[in-house]
Amino acid sequence: MILLGAILAAGRPNFDILRDERYSTGYSVRLKFAMSHKSLEFLEEIERQLMQQSISCNIYRRGNTQSLHILKKRDLLRLAEWLRETKGGEYWLEIGKWKTFLDVVDIYNNKEHLTQEGMDKLMKMKGLI
Repeated sequence: MILLGAILAAGRPNFDILRDERYSTGYSVRLKFAMSHKSLEFLEEIERQLMQQSISCNIYRRGNTQSLHILKKRDLLRLAEWLRETKGGEYWLEIGKWKTFLDVVDIYNNKEHLTQEGMDKLMKMKGLI
């Protein structure tokens, strides 16, 4: 249960839309989950608990703060699936940044971001249009 609380409280899910001519829409989508904390031991415990859920992550150290990142598509999909299946987080996943993030993960997983309609949805979620 500490994992769910830490992810909901300190986690920062995000997505970026980048100009990329390789795609027919002219843009690509990059999903990211990050969590910062002063305590390296705390982040290492979160990393261990994520590994138990088959979710890999990386810890980066800069100065006095450390951050945990999940960048791979497979791991982000597993994180979203785990969040949806975990009891206790239902309310928090229906509001704010988490609802948006889970919707973006669904669009990304269903490859809707490769179509103009899907990219338009993402741009509206990001507030670009």
